Amino acid sequence: LILVSAHLVSCPVCIRYRLTQYPIMSGKGSIGLSNRHLASATAFITFACFSYPIAVAGGWFADPSVAWWLGLKGLVLSLLVVTAAPTAAAAAFVLLLRGRYSIDAKRKIIVAALLIPALVTLCAGFEVWSSAGYASKYLISTDCTRVKAKADMQVSWATAAGVFDRCIESATTAVDTRQCPGYKEITDGLGGQAIEYLAIMEETGSCTGWCSPSTPIWTQTPSRDACSFVAGLVLKGQAGVAGTVVAHAAVVTVAAFGIAKAMPIEG
Repeated sequence: LILVSAHLVSCPVCIRYRLTQYPIMSGKGSIGLSNRHLASATAFITFACFSYPIAVAGGWFADPSVAWWLGLKGLVLSLLVVTAAPTAAAAAFVLLLRGRYSIDAKRKIIVAALLIPALVTLCAGFEVWSSAGYASKYLISTDCTRVKAKADMQVSWATAAGVFDRCIESATTAVDTRQCPGYKEITDGLGGQAIEYLAIMEETGSCTGWCSPSTPIWTQTPSRDACSFVAGLVLKGQAGVAGTVVAHAAVVTVAAFGIAKAMPIEG
């Protein structure tokens, strides 16, 4: 983050040096980028500045714990971060390519192309940081009754464990819980999605049980970690990453004005 911040702060100097190596001469003899080159440079810089937040938001979108505990809000926040910069870059590209604006107006378009997605990313990142951080605290906690969502997940786990226990009583070989009688009925029922989430956590998170470690249901690998604890650690990590996204967006917000000022623009 420090290296990225230093790069962004130094961007105005870098941009002016790089882009003036290939000057486009205006009719008045001044050095600057033509509309086509300016539009392309603005779109490229916007994508470059927001490549890190976009990659992080893609991770939020794919993380089952973020999807479950942040719900629709997490999905919307991820989509906002992923789409804000491309949308702003495309709009700026079209405006700079086709419009005949003064130099000051062009600089304002460049600032907007960076500032708008930066503010969107900053707000979305802060919300993920806050929500994921809050959820991580009660998931890591050993208290399994205070938060209803956590208590309901324990009920779903107990339901799946009951099916598994009845299944192994008559089994002579290793049991695939998903093939046990009654398993399809509970996954098709009201708590089915919660059970599928628990299965994913046990299979990918190296954990067992929910509020406390227990006999593995979907794997053959015992673990000392409860899946609630592991889910809490995952969200704690995502909250930390969201904090870096907020800091990154703040740096871009400050650097946007310097970047726009440093761009050599054809009059």
